[in-house]
Amino acid sequence: MFKRQAARRQRGVISIEAAIVSALVGLTLAGIGGWVKYDGDFKNDRMAADNLALVLQGAQSWFNANTATIAAAANPSVNYAYNVWSGSIPGNAANSFSSTNIYGQTYTMRVYKEPSGQLDMMVVTLGGSTIPDGSLTRISKMLGGAGGYVSNAAPGVVQNAAAGWSMPVANIGGSPGVGHLAAAAFFANAAQANDYLYRHQVSGHPEVNQMSTTLDMNKNSVTNAAGVSVVSNAGQDAAVTMNTSKILDNGGNLYARTNGNLYVQNVAGSAWAPMTTGAQTQVGDQLVYGSRHATGNDTVDGFQQVNGSQQVNGNSTTIGSQQINGNQQVNGQITTYGSINLMTNGASVYNPNTMYLSAGQNLYLNPFGGNRVVVGGGGGNGQLETTGRLFVDEYLQPGVASAGAACDTPGLVGRDGNGSLFCNGGRWQSASAVPSGTTCGGVTINGNNGRPNDPASTEVPCMGVAFWQNGVCPSGFYYASVFAASALWHYTCIKS
Repeated sequence: MFKRQAARRQRGVISIEAAIVSALVGLTLAGIGGWVKYDGDFKNDRMAADNLALVLQGAQSWFNANTATIAAAANPSVNYAYNVWSGSIPGNAANSFSSTNIYGQTYTMRVYKEPSGQLDMMVVTLGGSTIPDGSLTRISKMLGGAGGYVSNAAPGVVQNAAAGWSMPVANIGGSPGVGHLAAAAFFANAAQANDYLYRHQVSGHPEVNQMSTTLDMNKNSVTNAAGVSVVSNAGQDAAVTMNTSKILDNGGNLYARTNGNLYVQNVAGSAWAPMTTGAQTQVGDQLVYGSRHATGNDTVDGFQQVNGSQQVNGNSTTIGSQQINGNQQVNGQITTYGSINLMTNGASVYNPNTMYLSAGQNLYLNPFGGNRVVVGGGGGNGQLETTGRLFVDEYLQPGVASAGAACDTPGLVGRDGNGSLFCNGGRWQSASAVPSGTTCGGVTINGNNGRPNDPASTEVPCMGVAFWQNGVCPSGFYYASVFAASALWHYTCIKS
């Protein structure tokens, strides 16, 4: 009897224990199942967030490269399909990146132009499965400040999970539908503008294309620059430094500073390049290995050598020696404080019109080696005329003429083998053939000062002899004076 009751009691205990174990196992399995579901949802949401972040990078890159076109199209909003800009997604040059996220939703770009002209761009998802609000919030947080969504609780706005920003769906061309994601590039720009230098123009944000510190290229090159603008800090020179040389702007003046010579060559460095300037002042020596062309006044305060032709469309001043190994054309005045040496045989100074050589004191023409100063030589037929006195420190040697031959100008002096000949009566005659009483030469003298009555009178020599200056007439003539008028006296030579 006792044994049967004990057995019954043991069977009851076993039943209670089994129930408790079964309950615990059930609870454990339920917890594991919930955890497994949460982990699966979390991984899906992480994947959706990572994909959207990468898509946003590509969208922003394409947006920055096409800002001007987008700004013109936004009125005030514009949409761009995924295939328009998907090639800019990192690693998607071959369009191998999936066009849908884990929820089967596709991507599109929406741009809204604010009244100020600023462009707000975001990527939103369309179609696919509706994402629960919990996952929307979680994905948004995973994306950070740029993440957003359209929820069941607020279907009229696109909003950030942390209430960092929100925008009416009407601004982006309509709602993508509740349960869909968004990634705002305007928030990313605002967060990163102070930290990154953008390769493309960002409308309304010039600061993202500006450096705020020194850019060190670490000995690398900058290529394909359409232009380089150098602006100095206040009160400083704008300078470009190349090793030990420097080009700088100081108050509008440009300086090339070098410890060596300054050369102008072609790009290959194989030949000298021509240089064309306006007004130019050279303080120091100048050596040009080719032709030189200056459009303006030209001043060189030192030695100048040009191994080619030189053309100056202005005045040229050289405060030193100048050597031109070619032709020189100056469309103005040439001023030199040194010598001009023409070293080529047959070199000439040419002027097709009237030309002046002016000297403040004596003007010397010094042919060496007993050579002559020839007027009208070299194919010319010019004459030598002096408006003042002609001084000869040696002798006059007239040209050869023939006695009895015709001559056209009375007073001309020639010579033949017998002596001097004179043009008188239209014929060359010897001095002995000149009739007695014939006057030869003349000058009018002012009796008040004993000088020629300049400028009305200049001495006309007699047979090449300046008789009034020398006080003697040629042989066979005597000196005579005749009162003219108003204290004027006329002097002449008369044939004996």
